Amino acid sequence: PNMAPPGSPAGAIKVPGLPASPSPVAKMPSMPSRRGGGGPSCKCYCFASCQSDQVCSELPIEGLVQGAATWAFVKAVTACHLTMSLTKHSKVMDNILQNLRRKYRWIQQTPVIQLSASASVEDKFIFP
Repeated sequence: PNMAPPGSPAGAIKVPGLPASPSPVAKMPSMPSRRGGGGPSCKCYCFASCQSDQVCSELPIEGLVQGAATWAFVKAVTACHLTMSLTKHSKVMDNILQNLRRKYRWIQQTPVIQLSASASVEDKFIFP
């Protein structure tokens, strides 16, 4: 069965279970430490290809059908030479998606990043 909303291509599907986010970057709630403050301080980054009220798009890109946001995510990482802040990566990824939207005008997905309480949008990820 075609699960795509009316007017979108058959490859677009709704991703169930992703929470709604008030903005493209949202803080996740703090988790209590199991050892009374002596536990590890972890920085967690959760990337979603779209908001919960949007659909993900799979497109024929570079000879393969692949997720538009996943493709843009990887292209942004390589464009930043594997070392970048989340802010820089988000800007590069947004530019890449804007270029895709010029060809595929029906794409209406906004990637979302959720951060743990100890994480920051200025953190470097992949290779700090």
